[in-house]
Amino acid sequence: MFYHHVRSEILLAYVSAQVSKANSILDYVLIDWQASGLLKPSFVRPKIAAIEPSLIVHRVGNLSSRGLLEVDRRLRQAIGLAETTLADIVTELDWDAQPAEILQAMAEKTLTTLVSLAASHSSEVDLKQLEAVLKRS
Repeated sequence: MFYHHVRSEILLAYVSAQVSKANSILDYVLIDWQASGLLKPSFVRPKIAAIEPSLIVHRVGNLSSRGLLEVDRRLRQAIGLAETTLADIVTELDWDAQPAEILQAMAEKTLTTLVSLAASHSSEVDLKQLEAVLKRS
């Protein structure tokens, strides 16, 4: 939560119990709405506002980890960040701090895709260089 280290405001997302009005492409219908402390089935829309903490009168609940991940994904989608996220991850991520199972899954998907690209004669893929990296380890 970098924002909160720099600014005093609290970031809020739009939440509504009018689930019939949810847009299936961007809005996330909460699967675990009760565990999140909500009174009715609800959805979160990637619509963000910043307000002063003193304006908060009542706190209803918290999103689960799964809910936060889904809202994060839809927010990146809504403002067109999904396409640039991978480049940011490659350059900004502390790779040594990541769980091995996540890194393994990323490596397997990446290698599978690169082999497929090479099979379609993509000149941008150098399988010999990848083999050399694997042999060094």
